[in-house]
Amino acid sequence: MGQGRVAPAAALATSHGMAVSNIRYGEGVTKEVGMDLQNLGARKVCVMTDKNLCQLPPVKAVLNSLTKNRITFQMYDDVRVEPTDQSHGMSYPISGLVKSYKAKDYNVDHPLVPHGLSVVLTSPAVFTFTAEMCPERHLEAAEILGADIRTAKIKDAGLILADTLRKFLFDLNVDDGLAAIGYSKADIPALVRGTLPQSVISAGPDPARSSCAKLLGISAHKGLRDWSPSFAKTNSKLNDVGIAGMDY
Repeated sequence: MGQGRVAPAAALATSHGMAVSNIRYGEGVTKEVGMDLQNLGARKVCVMTDKNLCQLPPVKAVLNSLTKNRITFQMYDDVRVEPTDQSHGMSYPISGLVKSYKAKDYNVDHPLVPHGLSVVLTSPAVFTFTAEMCPERHLEAAEILGADIRTAKIKDAGLILADTLRKFLFDLNVDDGLAAIGYSKADIPALVRGTLPQSVISAGPDPARSSCAKLLGISAHKGLRDWSPSFAKTNSKLNDVGIAGMDY
């Protein structure tokens, strides 16, 4: 390879490996799982998924790859989603104590709050709480998500990141706070009890019962429609539908 030139093979590469962490990423890599298992000498493989995922391209790609590479496998497609109220954070009881809510676009016969949804519904409130530990990182995250932080005040880092995330949730039509998935103020004590045993809570600046209750209360009753005044003033889409801004 001459100086300043890229080898043709490298220029066309779409799959990349990192041996130290055993991670491969790139378009089409799922189709290689059968080959990988063959190289490992796997004799019988367990595939665990649920009835929704097994109908989608990622799982189908895995099964096709296993079959193509003559890998014997057994698929278990009746796996129930985690987390539950018995798992290990705040999102776990939100998912585990679900009453009747069924997530949009999930064809399930039982109540379900997916893990990602249970995390993101409380994230704006949590960011306003954790920002005091490292406001610079919160502003950095907001900037990565598209916020203009050139004139931002360090004391507003949590609110800025929370508002930035809320805009994504609003645009994606995500459920509007915990109330939208069936929780009320009366459920907060149970949600707190489910949150406190989690070791990750100790990472916060004040891992007290009252703090958990406050965050859950904000998440339940101040959903996507409760923006900070500064954000509401600059977002014409919200102003057009009459959404009022509220401070935490």
